[in-house]
Amino acid sequence: MADEVTPPEPDFIRLKFEKDSLHKLYQTGVSREINPKRWERVRTEIRFEDVVSDLSGHSGSAIRCPFHGSDSTPSFWIYRGSNDGWCFGCPPKEQYYDQVRFAAKYLDISRPQALRWLEKKWDLPAMPDEPDEEDEAEEVQLRFEDLQEPFILRAIKQVREFKDVELAEDYIHYYFKAVGNLKMSDMAKKEGEPEDAAEFEVKAATTLARVLGKAEIASIFAVKQSRRQ
Repeated sequence: MADEVTPPEPDFIRLKFEKDSLHKLYQTGVSREINPKRWERVRTEIRFEDVVSDLSGHSGSAIRCPFHGSDSTPSFWIYRGSNDGWCFGCPPKEQYYDQVRFAAKYLDISRPQALRWLEKKWDLPAMPDEPDEEDEAEEVQLRFEDLQEPFILRAIKQVREFKDVELAEDYIHYYFKAVGNLKMSDMAKKEGEPEDAAEFEVKAATTLARVLGKAEIASIFAVKQSRRQ
């Protein structure tokens, strides 16, 4: 039978930093084109303790951590009220766990792979990732050249803040996807296909715009418009 004990509370400031940082990562838009609502659904509709029990075979409010080595006493605590966990023995900035982080670390896979594993394991229905046409129309008011510098600056800032390898890889993925579309645009121009060239230019800008988000796009657009006046 699972132990019924009251878990100790982690340091509030450290918990808030780790929890907020991880949740902000899901909302950055830099998630290999994954709808942020999919992350939220997994964290709210799947019990964290069920994920831990399914993967580790251990249940209860406290277990021996499967990540940082053997415990003389359980150091990994499950918080049913907030549906997440905290390990008092893991390194700083790696102590907070939600369903995705736990599955990714336990299975040694990426966060997107862990997300898909959880959705399949718990039979969650498919959820579209593509933005709707209205969003895309708003995003392409600017060119790649307008968005390139803000995109790079944001990438540097967030990678430094989160110190997350996967986040850096995702920024690189999006940037070179956009650059690839620009190259296709140049090829179309050389082949005398201006409509195709224009379409690829739009795709290049849209790729960066989806990551930057509506608020930042609106700010960049406003600055550009003011310079024209």
